[in-house]
Amino acid sequence: MAVTRLFAYGLLLKGMRYHDSHLAGQYGWVTGGSAEGRLMYLPEPDCPVMCAGEGNVQGELYDIEDKLLTVLDGLFGYRDGQPERSDYVRRRIVVTTAAGEAVEAWVYVVRCEVVRTRFPDARFIEEGDWRAVADEIDQKRRDTQRKRNADGKSPNWIEDEE
Repeated sequence: MAVTRLFAYGLLLKGMRYHDSHLAGQYGWVTGGSAEGRLMYLPEPDCPVMCAGEGNVQGELYDIEDKLLTVLDGLFGYRDGQPERSDYVRRRIVVTTAAGEAVEAWVYVVRCEVVRTRFPDARFIEEGDWRAVADEIDQKRRDTQRKRNADGKSPNWIEDEE
């Protein structure tokens, strides 16, 4: 069994949307860490992304089996050897652990041109920490949906035809 390290910064973090379905029970050693890059939020499709740039992104390091990378490639839409057909690129980066140790890990980063061309309302997360802003963003999304429902027809509203 070949083992490799994965740096997770968003929806793969413990307690986030894809952790249980894609990582739970399939990893070993875990520690906090940080890596160089920029963390951004895409309102549509409602997810954080990491792209190259100056900044510091907080996340978690996991030891996973190499074969799990294939499953994660599918989640991120990564096509090995076809970057022009992939929104994300899987690359090796240096991550600084919470203990100050520099280790190499795989990470999925979105191609910056994808953000510029397809997600004009993307916003930079200055904190570089998805956990620090996830609850606030979730609450804003719920408030917006509640307002839409109160202002008109909710998706579950059926008009009477009398």
